[in-house]
Amino acid sequence: MYKILLILGIAACLVAMPLFWLTYNQPRNLEVDFLDVGQGDAILIKTPGGQNVLIDGGPDKTVVKRLGENLAWWDKRIDLMILTHPHDDQTS
Repeated sequence: MYKILLILGIAACLVAMPLFWLTYNQPRNLEVDFLDVGQGDAILIKTPGGQNVLIDGGPDKTVVKRLGENLAWWDKRIDLMILTHPHDDQTS
């Protein structure tokens, strides 16, 4: 009985995962997140088309932690990074 339930559970997961990917609709709104990276802010822009734009990065790797908190687990890609001015507090 245990093996049958295990097989049914695995089968249900294998069916549910493709259904999620086929039916998932990305939000149609522009989203702007201001990320506290210590010295100043970094700005993460999520476009309706699914692109991620990062403006400035801060003085250290804090931006990586903040991006991990604000990006979906399946989309950890930055499509464009904009550096507003070349100071140590802006690059990572």
